[in-house]
Amino acid sequence: MSFFPEIILSALVLLILGFGVFLLFYRKKRLSGRDIEKIRKLWQDITSVADQHPEQAILKADKLLDFALQQAGYRGSLGEKLQKARHVFHDNNAVWSAHKLRNRIAHEVDIQIGKTQVSTALLAFKRAFSDLGIQL
Repeated sequence: MSFFPEIILSALVLLILGFGVFLLFYRKKRLSGRDIEKIRKLWQDITSVADQHPEQAILKADKLLDFALQQAGYRGSLGEKLQKARHVFHDNNAVWSAHKLRNRIAHEVDIQIGKTQVSTALLAFKRAFSDLGIQL
């Protein structure tokens, strides 16, 4: 009597179940049309105030990226989400620089940021959204 067919069948069942669990827990979701439209609307709001309130624009853009990553299935703090999504971004360093600028704005007293820093950071955020499949 050979147990070989039963072993093969059991291994195949375990492999299929393991793949199913992987897809269930680790596959990233696609953003819904509603989420994409919400992000586009909020991005328009951000860019409309960027000249008058650049610090607020950076803070809001960072928060919006956090929302987009969460909706795409990434979990944790924004720093953790950025780390997990690093393979998604064409210029991961630019995204991190923009996030670090946000942290400076949020935590430093009397921070002075220039127009070039603001435009560079907003461009990095915009490209990050594009990398996530959201054309702004």
